[in-house]
Amino acid sequence: MCYDASSGENPLREQNARHRSDVRYVRVDERDGETGVPKRHPRLRPLPRPTARLRCGTGIRIGLRREAIKDENHQIKQAQQDKKSYRPQTFENGDTPKQLLARSRYLLFKPQSQWYDQQKARAAILFREHPTLKTAYELSMMFRACYEYSTTRPEAKAKLTHWYQKVEAKAMEAFLVPAESIRLHEPTILNYFINRSTNASAESFNAKLKNFRSLVRGVRDKKFHLFRVAKLYG
Repeated sequence: MCYDASSGENPLREQNARHRSDVRYVRVDERDGETGVPKRHPRLRPLPRPTARLRCGTGIRIGLRREAIKDENHQIKQAQQDKKSYRPQTFENGDTPKQLLARSRYLLFKPQSQWYDQQKARAAILFREHPTLKTAYELSMMFRACYEYSTTRPEAKAKLTHWYQKVEAKAMEAFLVPAESIRLHEPTILNYFINRSTNASAESFNAKLKNFRSLVRGVRDKKFHLFRVAKLYG
């Protein structure tokens, strides 16, 4: 059912109360002047779900890159005032300071065992120039190890407790707040390690149902909709 908000007509007033929950509103941006048929029906797409990975080092890297860009702009401006050609600083791998921070984005999300040779060389320069990023990387990999290498609930709890102590010792603001949130929800988080199972399959199926409902422009006959779902996904 289409509902043009500019017309002042509300089809819900004419619908039975039993069917009101089945009416799906579609905003109409344009109508043909002769037929009054909607030309376009914009579809609303669901927002992406937030990831569960700990990305505290990302904000630190972005802040350092912002400072590197600011310094480079200042040096370019100074060179222009002195009527000289500007040549940026480069490291032994050919990266400039801002390129080093930009190209190190993906290696900070992977363990060292998965780095290839170019990433190893870049990481050595990055951690030498920015020790704060090295500390953040070690803390994030330590948290990741709690999930990858813990087989029981008590073992995971012990590793998380050790991680809390490391975070407090380093006193990095980017990790203190997430660590406190994890500590508050620790009992629920640790339940994952009982059978190492999640509700991912249920969430995936729920997303498929929502996409199917959006594809058919809403549902009026619930019984027939469930019949089609059973035939397609059963």
